Amino acid sequence: MLFLSFIAFPVLSPGAALLWIEGDGVVVMEAEKGTPETNEHWAVRTDVADYRGDGFIRWEGEDYLKNDTHGRLAYRFYLQEGGTYGMRLISFHDPASRGKRADEENDCWTNVDLSDPNRFVKTYRNGILAGRPWSERTQWVLHVNGRDEFPNATYVLEAGEHTFRLAARAENLMIDRIILFRMETDSDTVDINAPESLISGITDEK
Repeated sequence: MLFLSFIAFPVLSPGAALLWIEGDGVVVMEAEKGTPETNEHWAVRTDVADYRGDGFIRWEGEDYLKNDTHGRLAYRFYLQEGGTYGMRLISFHDPASRGKRADEENDCWTNVDLSDPNRFVKTYRNGILAGRPWSERTQWVLHVNGRDEFPNATYVLEAGEHTFRLAARAENLMIDRIILFRMETDSDTVDINAPESLISGITDEK
């Protein structure tokens, strides 16, 4: 049993927005360090094993399947070099423990720089790896010419500062980290245990 329902977990609260610095083509951001832009129900938890950092976040509000304005979290990052970057949410979902289908409780909304135009994209965890709760499998759901397409999540970004945002969609989705990586090869896998990126004014001065 993975969840300890009797434990009360803290909710993310507003604070100073951090700035993660890309190094060697990779940005690794801990989900629990996001800056809330709405006062809602992402809880910081520690009751699923093998998370990194100080915990992970879990959406404990209701489903928002057609509304991307709830539970918004912002993550500022700085790219030393522009290019095409893949994005991976290191995430977990466990709908079976609540009698739900495997394709439920597995998605959120994402966006970079409030672009295209101000549009958040449905972003979901694709698949469950046996014996490994945290997975990097991340895809978008795009409506193209009347049909759904499921590309890997990628952004074309210039060098400089950007802001990644996620918003709540499915109840109980859990996110441990957000990873952006410059796509120089055909590989779409990342090291989910890579060290967190340096944070401007904090870890980059140690």
